Amino acid sequence: MGKLGKIIGNSIILSLLVLSSCQRVGGSMITRKMTKIHDNTETYDKELGARSLLPIGKSRIHYRPSTGWLGDAHPMYKDGVWYLYYLDLPFNTTNRIALSGVRQGLAISTDLVNWEELNPKIDNSNRAWWAIANVKKDNQIYSMFNDVVTNTGYGLAKSDDFVNFIDYGAVYPYSYVLGDEARDPTLFYDEKEDLYYFIYGVKNNSKIYDNAQGKLYYSTTNDFQSFSEPKLLYNPDNASVTECPELFKIGKKYYLVMTWGTDRVGTARYRVSDNITGPWIAPLIDTIQTTEFMAPNSRSNGKEQITFGWIPTYKNNEDGNTWQWGGDLAFPLKLIPRKDYSLKSELAIDVTKIRADQTYDFSKDKYDYVKGSGWYMSDKGFVYEENASYGEVWLEGNHNYFEMNIDVTFGQDNRGFGVSFRTGNHRFNGYEIFVDPVTNTMHLRYHFERRVSLITMPINIKPYTKMPFKLIVDGPIIEAYLNNEFAFSGRAHIPTTRNAIGLFSEYGSVKFENINVFDLKRIYQ
Repeated sequence: MGKLGKIIGNSIILSLLVLSSCQRVGGSMITRKMTKIHDNTETYDKELGARSLLPIGKSRIHYRPSTGWLGDAHPMYKDGVWYLYYLDLPFNTTNRIALSGVRQGLAISTDLVNWEELNPKIDNSNRAWWAIANVKKDNQIYSMFNDVVTNTGYGLAKSDDFVNFIDYGAVYPYSYVLGDEARDPTLFYDEKEDLYYFIYGVKNNSKIYDNAQGKLYYSTTNDFQSFSEPKLLYNPDNASVTECPELFKIGKKYYLVMTWGTDRVGTARYRVSDNITGPWIAPLIDTIQTTEFMAPNSRSNGKEQITFGWIPTYKNNEDGNTWQWGGDLAFPLKLIPRKDYSLKSELAIDVTKIRADQTYDFSKDKYDYVKGSGWYMSDKGFVYEENASYGEVWLEGNHNYFEMNIDVTFGQDNRGFGVSFRTGNHRFNGYEIFVDPVTNTMHLRYHFERRVSLITMPINIKPYTKMPFKLIVDGPIIEAYLNNEFAFSGRAHIPTTRNAIGLFSEYGSVKFENINVFDLKRIYQ
C-alpha cells in the first residue's frame, strides 16, 4: 500500500474508510486517500527573486483621503449610509506628531469599501472643529469636541444633514474638568433614562515620577446646556493617556473602550459591566485588535456594532520604525459578544467587493516548492504529519496584492504554523503570519526570523478545531483574520520581485484545506 498519510481532524468520515483499530486520541485518523508529496529542495530549479529597490505602491483597497492622512475616525449611521468623520492631516505636514493643519474630514459609504469624500462645514470660519463625540438627537447630529480656539471648554455643534454644522460655542467649561489635561470626549445616550452621558479622558501631570495618571470622567445632560458634576467613570491605574473613549451597549452589557499605553497612546482595550457607570471588569483578552488598529470607535447600524480604526504609517516606511500620526482606514470590524461577554472581532465587509480575478484554486493549481518530509495531499488541501520537524509548501503562482483564504486545523503536537508571503527571494525570505498555539499569540515577523516579532497580539485557539483564516496583502498594508474571532492589522514595507505564498508548520500536525487566492481590485490606485 505504501506509506499511509495522516489527517488531523475531529470527525471520522466512515464513507472513506473504516479503521477503528487505527483511530488516535484527539480524533486524528489514517487514510489511504492521502498522497505523499516529497521534499524538492535539492532539485528545485526555478529562479529566485530579490528585494526590490522600488517602493511598494499605495494600497488598492484601503481608503485614505485624497489630500492627506486619515486619523481618528468617528462613525455615524443614517438611512443605510455610513458617515465617517475623521481627522485629515495634509500630506505636506512636516511634523506628523504636532498635527499642524489637521482638518475635519468626512466620507460616506453604503458598503464600507467604497468611500465618497464630502466637504463638512461649520458656520463659524474661525472655529477649529472636529466631529469627535457624536450622537443623534431629534433627527440631528450633536457633536462635542475640544475647543482649541477659545480654549475655555468642550464645544458643541449641530447638524440637520450630517454635513453642514452650526457652532454653539463652548458648553462644558474646562473648569469642570477634574484633571490637568482634557482629552478626547465621547457621548452615550441612555434610552431608559433619556439622558446623555458626556465622557472625557484626562491626564494628570501632578506626579512627574508617575506617568500612569490617565482616567475617565463623566457628566450627564438632557439638553447639552447644563451638565451634572463630573464623576470618576474608570481609572485604569496604568494609563498615561485615556484616548478616544467610547461607551456602547450590546444586549444587557455595557462596553467601555479606550486607547491607552504606559508611556504613549497604545493598544485599544475594553472593559465590561452590567451598569453604565461600572464597576468595570477586564476580560481574559481585553484588546480589540493589534496596536496598529489605532483609536477605534464604533456605531450600531441597528443590527451590528461596527468599529473603525486606522493603520499608521512608519517613519521612512521602515519596518519597526516610529509610528507616524495618520495613515489608512483599516477594514471595519463587527464586535460580537461571546458567551462570556468578551468580544470577537469579525471582518465587516463583503469581500467580493475587493476581489478581482482568482489566481489560485487548489482544485486546479497545486504546489511549487516543498520543504520537509511530512507533507501529504488530500482532495481538499495539504496535511503535515504528527511530530514532523519544520515543513513548508509554496502555492503555485506569483501573488503580489492578494486575498487568501484557507481552513486550518492543528493537532495537539503542533508548535506553530502559518502563512509566508513575499517569499522565494535571494537573501530575503519575506514575511510570515505566525500562529503560536503554545503561547496563544499571533505574530507578523520576517520569515524564519524567530527572535523578533514586528507585531504581536494575544489569541485563544484550541487544537482539532477547523478555523477559517484570511490574509489580505494590499501593498504595505497587512490584515489577517482567524476563526472569525481575531483580527490583525499591520504594515510590511519591503517589496520583492518574487511573491510566493507558503504554508508552513514549525513542528507537528496541521491541515490546510479549501485554499484559494484572489487578486485585489484597484479601487483607490
